[in-house]
Amino acid sequence: MELPPGIMLWIFWCIFSGKLIGILQKLYYQIRRRICYIQECPVNSVDFSRDRRKISLFLIIVYLLFIMCEFYVKSSQNFYEILKISPYSLSKGKLKTHFHKIALKIHPDKIKNGDATEFIRLRLAYNVLSNEKQRFAYERLGPSMIEWSKTVSLYEILFESIKPTFQFYGGIIFVSLVFNFLGIKPLKTFWYFYIIGLWFTLEVLSIIRSYPIFPFNFIFLRKLPFEFLTTIHTFLRIFLLAWSDIEFILFSEKNVIDISENSKKIFSLSSILLDESNHLLEMEYSCYGDKSVAKDRIKKRIKEVVLENQVNFELNRLKKLD
Repeated sequence: MELPPGIMLWIFWCIFSGKLIGILQKLYYQIRRRICYIQECPVNSVDFSRDRRKISLFLIIVYLLFIMCEFYVKSSQNFYEILKISPYSLSKGKLKTHFHKIALKIHPDKIKNGDATEFIRLRLAYNVLSNEKQRFAYERLGPSMIEWSKTVSLYEILFESIKPTFQFYGGIIFVSLVFNFLGIKPLKTFWYFYIIGLWFTLEVLSIIRSYPIFPFNFIFLRKLPFEFLTTIHTFLRIFLLAWSDIEFILFSEKNVIDISENSKKIFSLSSILLDESNHLLEMEYSCYGDKSVAKDRIKKRIKEVVLENQVNFELNRLKKLD
């Protein structure tokens, strides 16, 4: 059984991404040292991790650009492009006018030894786009479902169109929950799920509405949902793989105070101060000799000062909590 391309990409990235990024990072440091005379960052430093994640993000952006180029190179003409009409401003009058103009140029009777294949495609495009139900099915499911759309209702076409979207995003949520349960990858931040929800909403609206909405109608000019939805899903898979790098670069980690660690440091410092204070007291007492009355008076005063400081400290702490 052949694995889907998305899973193959995920396996390849998890296994080989570390080695590839390491090689590129060494190359980057060598170029920077020769051109700018800047030494490479220590391995365990924050700058080293940030450079590593930037290189990872750069590779992902390059791959996204490659996918976009591949999409436009491999995609064939849809019915709107055959009729040279925009899917965002379609009307029966415009459709008929464009059909007649193009038909006059490619009709087999008008061309000597002409091939009727182009005219047949043009006629099929005109017939499909003239029928609202067939056009709705074609835009969302592609040309292979045109004959099927003649035998079903519009609601069945809509359900069949939106079913892959729910399966895809439901699978993403399920995998995230399973990973969180197993401790492989914890649940992400608010922005992670916000972008997934936004992506899902835009995709559903592009399927339900009569034409793709922003930003899909700008990224995929004159393309239809059945052409770009697979690419959109690939974009989202790559985004999920790259989220840790994006999060590290865009949202810098805040220094969180470790209370237990700080309390240990305070306790050790207080122990040192106590030993030093005892040593100093012994030195001060040495001049009094057997003068026990003066010694007791000094001890009493020290206890009062310490008690007063403790009371003031507790009062200030309670005020801050309030």
